[in-house]
Amino acid sequence: MSARKPLTATLALATLFAALFTAPAAGATPERAAARPTVEVTTGDGGLAAPSTTRPGPVAFRVTATDVKSGHVGLVRLREGASPTAFRIGLRKAFSDEPAEVVEGNREVTAQAELLGGALTLPGSPGSFTQVLRPGTYHLLEYRDFQDPGVPTGQERIRTLTVSGAAHGRLPEAEATVVSGAVPGIGPRFRAPRTLRAGAPVRVVNTMRGQVNEAVFHKLFPGKTDADVHRFFTAPDWEDPPFDPYANVGTPPLSPGRSTVIRMPLTPGDWALVTWVGSAVDGGKIAAQGMHTVITVT
Repeated sequence: MSARKPLTATLALATLFAALFTAPAAGATPERAAARPTVEVTTGDGGLAAPSTTRPGPVAFRVTATDVKSGHVGLVRLREGASPTAFRIGLRKAFSDEPAEVVEGNREVTAQAELLGGALTLPGSPGSFTQVLRPGTYHLLEYRDFQDPGVPTGQERIRTLTVSGAAHGRLPEAEATVVSGAVPGIGPRFRAPRTLRAGAPVRVVNTMRGQVNEAVFHKLFPGKTDADVHRFFTAPDWEDPPFDPYANVGTPPLSPGRSTVIRMPLTPGDWALVTWVGSAVDGGKIAAQGMHTVITVT
């Protein structure tokens, strides 16, 4: 295995990769270069509905949830030779409350699939994400099903997306970037701006080695601060949440080295940027290790 790359170097590679898909091709008209395919996704009691095909290149996914038990839609690509059943089982373990199962689940998910982010949204407030797709087979899934023990393994909402044809489009320009990274001698941290404009596209990048991670926004209750967020995640019984833990927007997990551009229904005020992902090392919540911050939306 190679040595850990510096955070700035990894981010630079992600930025360069994005730029390759942002610049119009030689001879292309601006209209043609900007024409991204849009995949409409609806999730709710009726299931997960989405087209079965799209084109390669940057693809925008617009996600609408119709009930409170839905709205955590993710995109994954299974690795060559991977077992869909093994992936489902591993993802269940990764959401477990048992640290040993969390570690095992993280390992199994990483071996079976590449996680490409998605959209966390609420009924009445659609969200979107843009991902660069290569030709091949992908899967859209409802993450909430894997967290719900009442949904039998094998009956989770999953839809297959086949990507083929000629690549079109360009990535949207992000106004801000949120980076997941490990700070030497300190621990896992978000690197994020202090303020965001409501409705602005945000690029989310995961530079953590061997650790999937998400970027989840919760609007803080009045008077609550980042110190309250830290106390919440480090408390043994998770009492006195500084935000509504069931109302969140953002992106579900990205594999190391992956990025996505998201648009979230953020309203003005202070928002806690957190992660609920368990550590691939010890199974504890990495938010308890300091991966959280507060961002003001204007």
